[in-house]
Amino acid sequence: MLFTSGMVLQRNATTVISGGAPAGSVVTISFCQKQYEAAASDSGKWRIAVSCGEACGPKTMNISCSNGEKLDLADVYVGEVWLCSGQSNMQLPMDRLRYKFPQEMTAPKNDKIRMFTVPIKVRYSSSSEATNGVLDEGAEIDCSGGAVPVWQAALSETIASFSGSAYFFAKNLAEKLGVTVGIILAAQGGSPVTSWMGEKSLEAFPDYAAQRKKFLDSSYCSDLKKRIETGLERWNKLCNERDTGTPQKWHEKPFENEKTLSLPGALADKSFAGVIWLQKDVELTAAQLSAFKKNGAWLWLGTIVDLDFVWVNGTKVGTTWYLYPPRRYQIDPNLLHEGKNRIAVRVVSSGRSGGAKFIPLRPYALFSGDIISGTDWQQVFDTGAITKVYKPELLKEKLSAGGVCISLEGEWQSRISCSVEPRSDEHFFEWEPSALYYGMLEQCFDYAVKGAVWYQGESNAERYAEYADLLVAMAKDWREHFVHCPEKLMPFIIAELPCFNDINLLTDKCDWAFLREQQHDAAAKLGNAAVATLIDCGEWNELHPEDKATVGRRCAEQALRLGYGDAEAPVAPKAKSFSLKGDAVIVEIDCGKDELVCRNPQISGFTALIKQDNESKIVPLKAKLLGGNKIEVDLKAALETGAELLELRYLFVDCPSEVSLFSKNGSVPLKPFRKGFKDI
Repeated sequence: MLFTSGMVLQRNATTVISGGAPAGSVVTISFCQKQYEAAASDSGKWRIAVSCGEACGPKTMNISCSNGEKLDLADVYVGEVWLCSGQSNMQLPMDRLRYKFPQEMTAPKNDKIRMFTVPIKVRYSSSSEATNGVLDEGAEIDCSGGAVPVWQAALSETIASFSGSAYFFAKNLAEKLGVTVGIILAAQGGSPVTSWMGEKSLEAFPDYAAQRKKFLDSSYCSDLKKRIETGLERWNKLCNERDTGTPQKWHEKPFENEKTLSLPGALADKSFAGVIWLQKDVELTAAQLSAFKKNGAWLWLGTIVDLDFVWVNGTKVGTTWYLYPPRRYQIDPNLLHEGKNRIAVRVVSSGRSGGAKFIPLRPYALFSGDIISGTDWQQVFDTGAITKVYKPELLKEKLSAGGVCISLEGEWQSRISCSVEPRSDEHFFEWEPSALYYGMLEQCFDYAVKGAVWYQGESNAERYAEYADLLVAMAKDWREHFVHCPEKLMPFIIAELPCFNDINLLTDKCDWAFLREQQHDAAAKLGNAAVATLIDCGEWNELHPEDKATVGRRCAEQALRLGYGDAEAPVAPKAKSFSLKGDAVIVEIDCGKDELVCRNPQISGFTALIKQDNESKIVPLKAKLLGGNKIEVDLKAALETGAELLELRYLFVDCPSEVSLFSKNGSVPLKPFRKGFKDI
């Protein structure tokens, strides 16, 4: 599947190319002035090991069969190949990032960045193994939509489908190494680590192994699928039948004296399931209307839970079918007119996502296209991102130049159309143990790769305690099965989970913080593995933060260090030693050849975990930089409580309010940590 025109082969490695031909026929491969031959087996299968030398390309690979058939694969490069895998933040395409990185979307063709996206398929056993003498074909589910996968070079016509994290990783690597970098993208949203583990690696985890065995039974899968589909169909039908707003055309008729809501915010109580309609009138002047017709019109409605349908002056302009994507609707300026314009929104709430709501600190505005043209949208709209890019003066400049931006925050009229029981659970078959290992990854094992980048963990955060052991088992499995893996120590780069969830340093309920700790533990146990520190790359109210350029750069820096011996590649500062000095702890930081600096007026993020009245509590602490990459953390605030001091912590929270300590030259944040006071 991976062997197509435009492919990238790993330099100085052996890749196994395979295919089908008449039994007994001889297949010949000619590539880079070398020839390879193999006879097809009785079952009509052949395999040829092709040894690639130094980087080169474009070249043509000629494949011929003794029966006269020929196949020429053109535009082939030899360079560096990396597997990029994980869940939605690895999968997130550049199309979702087009307003964050507009310059990338129109960049000229770059032959040094190529990507192959593995189709999303589900299997629970090996395609080469049989159960009771019969290959378990019934256990395969195709979720790819039938698209034929091909290798693609980065250019304006293709880049929208590229993984953002993988694209920026490849871009940084290609610029540093000066060779073509090929990415094999095997990722699927929501997938837990166990989806990417094979049967043998699951043996040490009996519960997951037993779960996998249930899905080997195709009748079990079929019955479950029918039951889930029936439940969802029933719920959707109930919603549509009870929704009086649609047949009464509430998107056209003005509400009068209805309940008003101040948005963004909750639309109903958290348990509500059903349909809510909203309306807001916007007054436009002739000048504003002219600006819309000149530069285009955009309606952004932040993020809505769960799904929405949107109309402007009675005409439907967009819909989004689930809660995560930002609502960004480009509308026909001819729908607008001088005077009053009505925006209507139909929100469907499942009752399972924390209640119907408009997420705060997202853009809710009607604006002309020049407001975001050629600009990182997060410089124009404040999103509360930890990375401080918001420039309030930029919007003022664009408005003074004739742009239009009308805030849609504030009062909306609302009307509940119907309420129903909470929706039944969906079932994602690709999230089951081994589903993606056999469905997607197994077919890549013959393809030589230099290393792997892993961006996953969100779906495992609630059960973080087991994560390091699972990840170690998975990575060892991959190292064992990829055809080119010297000494089974393929470089393994782990993308640390960035910040997410409500900003609150004063809680010990911080699953993401514990998951990050597990990621670092896994890297230490694996060897030839590293964590790219990303604590500063997130947004408290966005599961899919858009700063994938930093993600790609920091993962590439770790790849350069591990895979290519680049001693100058930046490393994350980390706590090296701790010592008590009066009412303070002195923390010595290992910055490599770099220096630790504070980017903010004061250091933030240090806390103490204490035990008081048999309860765990968090106390914020003050700190200051000393010379020699040392930090003095003042314990007075914790000591004054008279409680037992349990742990000293730094950024050990799901989402810190800010990140202040970085390496001076590498611009990498100090790695989050915790240390028991008994060990200081």
